[in-house]
Amino acid sequence: MRSTPRCACALACVALASTTAAQSLRALEPVATPTTPAFVVRPDDLSVARPIAVYLHGLCGGPESGCRYFRRVVGERAWLLCPSAPRACGGGATWQGPQRDRLGAVERVVAAAARRSPGGVDRARPGVLIGFSQGAYEAWRQVRATPGRWRGAAFIGAYLHLRRATLAANAESLRAEGFPVRFVDLGAVGHTYAAGRGGSGWREALAWLSEGE
Repeated sequence: MRSTPRCACALACVALASTTAAQSLRALEPVATPTTPAFVVRPDDLSVARPIAVYLHGLCGGPESGCRYFRRVVGERAWLLCPSAPRACGGGATWQGPQRDRLGAVERVVAAAARRSPGGVDRARPGVLIGFSQGAYEAWRQVRATPGRWRGAAFIGAYLHLRRATLAANAESLRAEGFPVRFVDLGAVGHTYAAGRGGSGWREALAWLSEGE
């Protein structure tokens, strides 16, 4: 069956409460990049090739904080890949510059994961893209630039107008009647990706993005 891409839009974003405290935390493996470090988080089970989830950080930031957070909620049977943006910005990096550089930043961390576990990355299956702040705008640009590359996308802390016509033109597998969207309420929080007390958790939302054939 052909998959239907999904979009989860979170307009007010940021700390899973204590619901994930009992989970073991998977290690962040650093990847050298021209700007700030990137990170790879392995699945617990690599008996077969596993799909990817990619986190894109915010303006002049880096991937480490978000990667530490999302390793708690990305499924243990998926890779979590956290690239650094291609252009230096103060002590961090920014998603600016030519498209080939921005797409290349993602592909480098995918390749790094593949080198760490030959045959362990399922490149054939579309992945999930998570973007925070400037990273959300970049996630939308990457969705448009690489049709069929992503099964689902979560846009956090960004003001985006997602038009059906644009999505339909860039994702052949969209259903004729529209595409599924879910709003994730992270509670009374500021400009961040972690859910506050009383907000919805990311685990269910990211599982929803990954499911469906």
